[in-house]
Amino acid sequence: MTEKVKVCKEGELKIGSRKVISRDGEGEIGVFNVEGKYYAVQNACPHRGGPVCEGQIQKEIKADWRGPGNRIEETISSIPTIACPWHGWEFKLENGEHIGDSKIHVKTYKVIIEDKNVYVIC
Repeated sequence: MTEKVKVCKEGELKIGSRKVISRDGEGEIGVFNVEGKYYAVQNACPHRGGPVCEGQIQKEIKADWRGPGNRIEETISSIPTIACPWHGWEFKLENGEHIGDSKIHVKTYKVIIEDKNVYVIC
């Protein structure tokens, strides 16, 4: 059964800001406005349960190893990530995938705008 949970009015969550909401008996969900796009993730890191939604948001850094004696080539992608403040585990906001190990995820939720309100679909 899905549930639509109101987060706030559309204009309240400014670009670059976040809001953590509590769901009775279901834990917390962090909602983020990153460059005008909304993301929502569970506020519990799969590593040790840390408050991942308090972490730093940045763009994913990609690195290509060019072989022995060659410098690693790094690029910054357009994919926003969040790093858990406890141990630095980093996840893509769009799908919750851990950077470096695609088998590890933090739970993500769909965010919708309806009647000028921001909702998370749980």
